[in-house]
Amino acid sequence: MTTNVTTGGRLLAAELNRYIGTTHEIQATCSLIVRYAKTLRRYEEMLCGDGIHSGEWVNKHHDRLEANCERLNKLIDRLVETLPETEYGQMWATTGGDPRGFIVSLEVPAWQGTRTIGVW
Repeated sequence: MTTNVTTGGRLLAAELNRYIGTTHEIQATCSLIVRYAKTLRRYEEMLCGDGIHSGEWVNKHHDRLEANCERLNKLIDRLVETLPETEYGQMWATTGGDPRGFIVSLEVPAWQGTRTIGVW
């Protein structure tokens, strides 16, 4: 399966470059991470009340939205696990929080401690 490399994936890969280098596979993986993070943000915005969907609609679809969020969290975690390790260990994803900020962040072990890189 080939994955298109997106602008967001290139930008995320560029942020990670100093820790793990850059290859086409890293850019493709980062592209998927960014895609899933954007979808996760949209679901979280719906759950918080985005002004587009009525409260009744959100209540009716709440369980499905929550299940989709959980599925996306797992997909993002699996993708991050496939990225190369830094000199100081494997990076991991943190998710959640206010959807107006970074809904997904990558925690990257580095010589000066863990560096947080937000995913848009």
